[in-house]
Amino acid sequence: MSTPHLRPLVGFVAVIMSVFFVAPPIASAEEVYGCYTDPVVSRNLTGRTTMGARVRSTACMTDNVVTTLPGNTLLTIIAETDGWYKIQSGDTTGWIGARLIRVTGETVAKTEVKPATEFTYSKPVGVSEKDFARLKAKNYALLKRLRNRIVMRVHDKGQQYYVESNGALRQIVKSATVVLPKETTNSGTVTTPSLGSITLNGVQDNGKAVLTWSLVGMGSPKGFKVVVSESPNPVYPGNDYHYLSSPDVRSDAWDTLAKGKTYYFRVCEYLGGACGVYSNNATVTLPADSSVSTTGNEQRVIILSTTLSGNTANLTWTLQGMTSPKGFKIVRSNTMNPVYPGNDYHYLSDPMQRTDSWPSLSSGTNHFRVCEYLGGACGVYSNDVTVNAP
Repeated sequence: MSTPHLRPLVGFVAVIMSVFFVAPPIASAEEVYGCYTDPVVSRNLTGRTTMGARVRSTACMTDNVVTTLPGNTLLTIIAETDGWYKIQSGDTTGWIGARLIRVTGETVAKTEVKPATEFTYSKPVGVSEKDFARLKAKNYALLKRLRNRIVMRVHDKGQQYYVESNGALRQIVKSATVVLPKETTNSGTVTTPSLGSITLNGVQDNGKAVLTWSLVGMGSPKGFKVVVSESPNPVYPGNDYHYLSSPDVRSDAWDTLAKGKTYYFRVCEYLGGACGVYSNNATVTLPADSSVSTTGNEQRVIILSTTLSGNTANLTWTLQGMTSPKGFKIVRSNTMNPVYPGNDYHYLSDPMQRTDSWPSLSSGTNHFRVCEYLGGACGVYSNDVTVNAP
């Protein structure tokens, strides 16, 4: 039995013990990681990058780039979260967008070194408008990563540039006659390959949008994605699409689109989870026809609105003719029609939620859209709303 004058001392010792001897947390098969609250699951896979890919310190589209891996780099996938893989490649560990990795199941050697005489070009490296401006300003870190590479502006996939050795940007015309500068290796001079192109044409035929295309200097073994939007430069994933799995198909028809509207189409080389080369925009205007009944595509609608309070955007939306059991992605960009994955986003897992707030917006124009989350990709998108932050 303790005496009364010792009780305060016992309590003090208990507090000290609780501070310095905290029990370790219980390990779990899943952890919460990255910008938001998507779970992370352990993986033990191998794969290769499908193009030049940025490695990030977190599973998040923020300015947290650690390094860049070239296309066709062999790597180990050690974890996965929504739309992201955590990888190891040599001494590099970090996160890459899952659509930039093809799982192969190969055996990963401890060190993978390409022969000194080998010289190849990966597919173009996508850069945001922010990074493209930094590249034009000859940002040292970006130039070090991208010198002698092809970069592609992600918001306008028709614009591709070659980054010269001196840091100058030379725009590349998309045609079979494009020849990039020659590079010198230990084995001599090697000419880089030409870029292929897709040319798309679209017409209105009896209330349908009929599309035809041709390829020059390229093939598309995994088929094509035909994407459509009411705004220029539709993309996959992000906008409505048809998937055509045959590499030999050269035509497509759309007969469920709303009448009396103008649509923008593009065809892209499908790589499996993402697109490579995109065609030009083909514009088709469908005549108004009151006798045509509405379709399921027209009835599934998300309507978004916003107000600005200081530098916080307050978003609200309504659903018509649809639900979204897996919740929503709210995406933001400085350019029109942001998409997921690709732009900044909030993930809201509650299918009943209809509001969201974005505090601390950077000064200037901010574009928002809400999309139906399907798990790894989006379905129906809302209209684009604009907020001009002070």
